[in-house]
Order: sequence, then C-alpha cells, then structure tokens
Amino acid sequence: IPYWDKKRRGELWNLVSVCYRVLILKYLLSSLTCSTLQQLKGYFMEQAALREGGKELSRASETLLTDRRIRELREWVDELLAQGIEHPKIEALLNIVRSNIGHRRIVFVGARHSADAITKKINALDGHKARIFIGKGKTQAGVKGMSAKEQAQTIEAFKNGEFDTLVATQIGEEGLDIPQVDEVIFYEPVSDERRYIQRVGRQARDKPGEVYVLVATSTMDEPIYNICH
Repeated sequence: IPYWDKKRRGELWNLVSVCYRVLILKYLLSSLTCSTLQQLKGYFMEQAALREGGKELSRASETLLTDRRIRELREWVDELLAQGIEHPKIEALLNIVRSNIGHRRIVFVGARHSADAITKKINALDGHKARIFIGKGKTQAGVKGMSAKEQAQTIEAFKNGEFDTLVATQIGEEGLDIPQVDEVIFYEPVSDERRYIQRVGRQARDKPGEVYVLVATSTMDEPIYNICH
C-alpha cells in the first residue's frame, strides 16, 4: 500500500487490530477452559501493571479491556478465586499427586501464572513439596523469570530429594540435567510430537514410569491431544 494512501493504510491497521484482538480472546478462552483461572487473572494483572507503569497498551488490548463483557469476566474470575474455586483440572492433578506418595514427578504447564498456581496448590498438600521451574525471560509487565543460578539450584535440590514435584514450563523440555522421575504429568496436551517425546523421556530412562495427560472435555484440549495420540 503506497504510504500516501492514508485511507487504505488506516483500513489495514484496523484489520491488524481486529486480528490481534482475536488472538487475545483465543488466549483468554484457552486460559479459562483449558488451564487455570489464575492464568486468566494474570493476564489482566499484567495489563494493569503496564498501565500503572505508564506504558501504552496496544489499541487491541485497550479495546478489549474497556469492553463491558471483558470487565464482567474479570470480576467473575476474581469472585471465583476468592471462593477458592479453580479449574477442575487442578483437582484432577492433585488427586494424582495424593495417590502417589513417595514418587518424584514433573508437571509440565503452558504458562507461568498456571505454574505458580499449581505449585501453591501442591505445597498445600500434606507430605508433598513442589517448586516452580521457569525461563529467564521477563513478562510483559517486566517481572523477571529465574536466573541461570536459580535454575541450577532448583535442579540440584530436585536431584537431592528436597522436594518431590517440579512444576515446569517449556524450559523443562530442553537439554537440562533433570533426574529420572516416576511420573510426567501434562497439565495441558501438546500438539508438537517432538515436545511430547522430550517430556515423556524424562521418566523413561532407567525404569518404566507413568505419563498422565490432563484433557478438559469439549475444549481445544481434545483436538490437540488427538494430534499426538
């Protein structure tokens, strides 16, 4: 589009903004139906932190955050969390952990806010200890991840048996010296066969182990699960 054609350029940017809004809505829907309410709340908190820090939000984000329906969604999520209500997959995960006392496991999670929520839930169980394992990068709001030193200390503590559950984002799939575990739990299924094999390989080195994949019915979890199975 020629730079002097302001009308067509404006139409193009409107289209880009609409596409970006669709991506945000897809993320919110996925968080709500397949992950955790805390992940959904985390998105809203990060956007609020950006505003408070004086950073300008994208037009797509501004449009959505001022939408009455999105504001109602945010209030509803806050009310549910205040009542201790979370996604039912968390209870399914906790049941697996409860029924396998003495086992070591890795729980793979898609996003940091969910990883944090799951770690806290496991630590509230008697006889279990969990730690989070995330990447180095910052969030949109500038919240830092784990440094290389913190990552190494966490892996070493896991090797030494200081805790039984490592709750990891995608970084746990990479070529890190993570010890053999009894269970690998996919909190969400993955569609990439390579990633699936890397995760499963964490428990299939020296002895047979268990692999659990949590799937929320009638959500995007189902077609994603079917890709690798």
